[in-house]
Amino acid sequence: MHHFSRPMLVPAFPLTGQICEHYNRGHFTSALPFFLLNANGGFMKKVLPRYIALLVLLLSATSVLGQSPNFDPGPVWRVTYFNLKPGMGDAFWKDFREHGKPVLDEFKKQGFISDYKLFTNFTADGPHDWDIAIGVSYPNYAAMDQLDAKGASVVVKHYGSREAMLDAAKKRAEIRDVVASKVAREVIPK
Repeated sequence: MHHFSRPMLVPAFPLTGQICEHYNRGHFTSALPFFLLNANGGFMKKVLPRYIALLVLLLSATSVLGQSPNFDPGPVWRVTYFNLKPGMGDAFWKDFREHGKPVLDEFKKQGFISDYKLFTNFTADGPHDWDIAIGVSYPNYAAMDQLDAKGASVVVKHYGSREAMLDAAKKRAEIRDVVASKVAREVIPK
Protein backbone atom coordinates (compact mmCIF):
# COMPACT_ATOMS: atom_id res chain seq x y z
CA MET A 1 0.00 0.00 0.00
CA HIS A 2 1.34 3.45 -0.90
CA HIS A 3 1.44 6.33 1.49
CA PHE A 4 1.25 9.84 0.18
CA SER A 5 2.30 12.95 2.02
CA ARG A 6 -0.90 14.66 0.89
CA PRO A 7 -4.34 13.09 0.60
CA MET A 8 -5.32 12.00 -2.88
CA LEU A 9 -8.71 13.36 -3.83
CA VAL A 10 -11.04 11.43 -6.10
CA PRO A 11 -13.67 13.66 -7.73
CA ALA A 12 -17.20 13.18 -6.47
CA PHE A 13 -20.22 12.92 -8.72
CA PRO A 14 -23.06 14.01 -6.42
CA LEU A 15 -25.60 14.07 -9.25
CA THR A 16 -25.13 10.37 -9.90
CA GLY A 17 -25.08 9.46 -6.23
CA GLN A 18 -21.46 8.27 -6.13
CA ILE A 19 -19.52 8.88 -2.93
CA CYS A 20 -16.16 10.56 -2.93
CA GLU A 21 -13.39 8.66 -1.26
CA HIS A 22 -9.97 9.95 -0.46
CA TYR A 23 -6.83 8.18 0.55
CA ASN A 24 -5.65 9.43 3.92
CA ARG A 25 -2.73 7.92 5.85
CA GLY A 26 -3.05 4.44 4.47
CA HIS A 27 -6.81 3.87 4.65
CA PHE A 28 -9.89 4.93 2.73
CA THR A 29 -12.39 7.20 4.37
CA SER A 30 -15.85 7.41 2.87
CA ALA A 31 -16.71 10.98 3.32
CA LEU A 32 -18.28 14.01 1.80
CA PRO A 33 -17.64 15.30 -1.69
CA PHE A 34 -13.98 16.17 -2.16
CA PHE A 35 -14.58 19.91 -2.16
CA LEU A 36 -15.55 19.72 1.53
CA LEU A 37 -12.23 18.23 2.59
CA ASN A 38 -9.11 20.20 3.37
CA ALA A 39 -5.53 19.05 2.94
CA ASN A 40 -5.74 17.12 6.22
CA GLY A 41 -9.01 15.41 5.23
CA GLY A 42 -11.19 17.52 7.57
CA PHE A 43 -14.04 19.93 6.90
CA MET A 44 -13.18 23.29 5.50
CA LYS A 45 -14.50 25.78 7.98
CA LYS A 46 -15.21 28.33 5.28
CA VAL A 47 -16.79 25.93 2.78
CA LEU A 48 -19.17 24.03 5.05
CA PRO A 49 -21.47 27.02 5.76
CA ARG A 50 -21.50 27.80 2.02
CA TYR A 51 -22.37 24.19 1.22
CA ILE A 52 -25.23 24.23 3.72
CA ALA A 53 -26.47 27.58 2.34
CA LEU A 54 -26.36 26.16 -1.19
CA LEU A 55 -28.28 23.09 -0.08
CA VAL A 56 -30.97 25.22 1.60
CA LEU A 57 -31.20 27.41 -1.51
CA LEU A 58 -31.61 24.39 -3.79
CA LEU A 59 -34.29 22.86 -1.58
CA SER A 60 -36.23 26.11 -1.42
CA ALA A 61 -35.95 26.56 -5.18
CA THR A 62 -38.03 23.46 -5.88
CA SER A 63 -41.25 25.46 -5.58
CA VAL A 64 -39.92 28.01 -8.06
CA LEU A 65 -38.89 25.25 -10.44
CA GLY A 66 -42.45 23.90 -10.35
CA GLN A 67 -43.73 27.09 -11.94
CA SER A 68 -44.07 27.18 -15.68
CA PRO A 69 -42.58 29.88 -17.87
CA ASN A 70 -45.53 29.33 -20.22
CA PHE A 71 -48.55 29.89 -17.97
CA ASP A 72 -49.78 30.95 -14.56
CA PRO A 73 -51.96 28.55 -12.56
CA GLY A 74 -55.64 29.39 -12.49
CA PRO A 75 -58.55 27.86 -10.61
CA VAL A 76 -59.10 24.13 -10.17
CA TRP A 77 -62.11 22.59 -11.93
CA ARG A 78 -63.97 19.39 -11.14
CA VAL A 79 -66.04 18.41 -14.17
CA THR A 80 -68.56 15.60 -13.77
CA TYR A 81 -69.98 14.04 -16.93
CA PHE A 82 -73.49 12.54 -16.90
CA ASN A 83 -75.28 10.21 -19.27
CA LEU A 84 -79.03 10.84 -19.04
CA LYS A 85 -81.26 7.81 -19.08
CA PRO A 86 -83.72 7.70 -22.00
CA GLY A 87 -86.55 10.24 -21.64
CA MET A 88 -85.05 11.82 -18.47
CA GLY A 89 -83.87 15.17 -19.89
CA ASP A 90 -86.75 17.19 -18.39
CA ALA A 91 -86.41 15.39 -15.04
CA PHE A 92 -82.68 16.21 -14.93
CA TRP A 93 -83.25 19.92 -15.58
CA LYS A 94 -86.12 20.06 -13.07
CA ASP A 95 -83.92 18.46 -10.39
CA PHE A 96 -81.06 20.82 -11.24
CA ARG A 97 -83.28 23.93 -11.02
CA GLU A 98 -84.82 22.83 -7.71
CA HIS A 99 -81.74 21.41 -6.00
CA GLY A 100 -78.44 21.71 -7.89
CA LYS A 101 -78.61 25.39 -8.78
CA PRO A 102 -79.71 26.65 -5.34
CA VAL A 103 -77.00 24.64 -3.58
CA LEU A 104 -74.26 25.71 -6.02
CA ASP A 105 -75.42 29.34 -5.81
CA GLU A 106 -75.17 29.18 -2.00
CA PHE A 107 -71.71 27.60 -2.22
CA LYS A 108 -70.65 30.45 -4.48
CA LYS A 109 -72.23 33.08 -2.20
CA GLN A 110 -70.37 31.67 0.81
CA GLY A 111 -67.09 31.49 -1.13
CA PHE A 112 -66.76 27.70 -1.10
CA ILE A 113 -66.57 27.66 -4.92
CA SER A 114 -65.58 30.30 -7.46
CA ASP A 115 -68.06 29.44 -10.19
CA TYR A 116 -69.92 26.65 -11.93
CA LYS A 117 -70.91 25.96 -15.52
CA LEU A 118 -73.01 23.40 -17.34
CA PHE A 119 -72.23 21.94 -20.76
CA THR A 120 -74.23 19.85 -23.20
CA ASN A 121 -72.67 17.37 -25.62
CA PHE A 122 -73.89 17.56 -29.22
CA THR A 123 -71.22 15.22 -30.60
CA ALA A 124 -71.78 12.02 -28.62
CA ASP A 125 -69.55 9.12 -29.63
CA GLY A 126 -72.17 6.55 -28.69
CA PRO A 127 -75.24 5.87 -26.56
CA HIS A 128 -73.21 5.76 -23.33
CA ASP A 129 -71.25 8.98 -23.90
CA TRP A 130 -71.94 11.97 -21.69
CA ASP A 131 -74.93 14.25 -22.35
CA ILE A 132 -74.46 16.94 -19.71
CA ALA A 133 -71.38 18.02 -17.77
CA ILE A 134 -71.27 20.18 -14.66
CA GLY A 135 -68.02 22.03 -14.01
CA VAL A 136 -67.37 23.48 -10.57
CA SER A 137 -64.48 25.91 -10.13
CA TYR A 138 -62.45 26.21 -6.91
CA PRO A 139 -59.77 28.82 -6.19
CA ASN A 140 -57.26 26.04 -5.39
CA TYR A 141 -56.97 22.37 -4.45
CA ALA A 142 -57.35 23.09 -0.72
CA ALA A 143 -60.75 24.74 -1.29
CA MET A 144 -61.90 21.67 -3.22
CA ASP A 145 -60.76 19.36 -0.41
CA GLN A 146 -62.62 21.42 2.19
CA LEU A 147 -65.98 21.53 0.40
CA ASP A 148 -67.33 18.32 1.97
CA ALA A 149 -66.79 19.61 5.50
CA LYS A 150 -67.90 23.18 4.86
CA GLY A 151 -70.70 22.47 2.40
CA ALA A 152 -72.52 19.73 4.29
CA SER A 153 -74.53 22.19 6.40
CA VAL A 154 -75.62 24.10 3.26
CA VAL A 155 -76.85 20.90 1.58
CA VAL A 156 -78.70 19.61 4.66
CA LYS A 157 -80.27 23.05 5.18
CA HIS A 158 -81.49 23.08 1.56
CA TYR A 159 -83.09 19.63 1.77
CA GLY A 160 -84.37 20.04 5.33
CA SER A 161 -82.84 16.82 6.63
CA ARG A 162 -80.13 14.31 5.91
CA GLU A 163 -82.77 11.69 5.01
CA ALA A 164 -84.38 13.99 2.42
CA MET A 165 -80.94 14.62 0.93
CA LEU A 166 -80.28 10.86 0.64
CA ASP A 167 -83.72 10.25 -0.91
CA ALA A 168 -83.03 12.92 -3.54
CA ALA A 169 -79.69 11.26 -4.34
CA LYS A 170 -81.46 7.90 -4.85
CA LYS A 171 -83.98 9.52 -7.23
CA ARG A 172 -81.12 11.17 -9.10
CA ALA A 173 -79.65 7.73 -9.78
CA GLU A 174 -82.85 6.92 -11.71
CA ILE A 175 -82.33 9.98 -13.93
CA ARG A 176 -78.67 9.80 -14.91
CA ASP A 177 -75.44 7.85 -14.62
CA VAL A 178 -72.03 9.35 -13.91
CA VAL A 179 -69.76 8.68 -16.88
CA ALA A 180 -66.65 10.32 -15.43
CA SER A 181 -65.47 12.92 -12.97
CA LYS A 182 -62.22 14.73 -13.77
CA VAL A 183 -60.13 17.34 -11.99
CA ALA A 184 -58.14 19.84 -14.04
CA ARG A 185 -56.23 23.02 -13.36
CA GLU A 186 -57.11 25.98 -15.56
CA VAL A 187 -53.99 27.75 -16.83
CA ILE A 188 -53.57 31.33 -18.02
CA PRO A 189 -50.99 31.57 -20.86
CA LYS A 190 -48.23 34.13 -20.36
